[in-house]
Amino acid sequence: MVRREGPDNIACSCTVCGASERAYRRPTESLFSAAELDGRPVPERREHVDGWIPARAVTRLGGDGGAGKSIIALQLAIATTIGGNWCGRSVRKGSVLYVGAEDDKDELHRRLAANYTASGIEPGRLCDLHLLPLAGEDAVLVSIGDGNSLKPTSLFVDLEARLAQLRPALLILDTLADLFGGDENDRRHARQFVG
Repeated sequence: MVRREGPDNIACSCTVCGASERAYRRPTESLFSAAELDGRPVPERREHVDGWIPARAVTRLGGDGGAGKSIIALQLAIATTIGGNWCGRSVRKGSVLYVGAEDDKDELHRRLAANYTASGIEPGRLCDLHLLPLAGEDAVLVSIGDGNSLKPTSLFVDLEARLAQLRPALLILDTLADLFGGDENDRRHARQFVG
């Protein structure tokens, strides 16, 4: 998944959990006439993976359990870190933060080593690939708070601080089932979490 950047509209701190609260502008402040675009160059769409994954947007990789989603995500992380191709598509180069809720450090090491062997990549080239193994830990990023809305956990607050430090081109959260503490059948919860 990739964190979306937007206008500078984040403010204040939460006195309950210390997390940043998002103080959004009123939606109607973005209202404009299509005529204002006349004569302006059409902005280029930025992509992380050419033709497949947009940059600065949330993207979900789905499939059956055990199908290899985590391995594919790690391969994307490696391709992003060294700059190159992934599944035959060019990838935007940059640093990566991979948060793995199911795998421990040893399993991540084994999976990375298999990639080194298969692709001939030297591990020393991956200094911009940052891994956070959370197997056996409480990996929930948000939980249900007052008024049935989501509230960030202390892990979310810590992760947000790390993201501000690292400013990765790609953030991979593996897996949704372990990280989402809301009601997956509540559309509002799902939209709020993705946002």
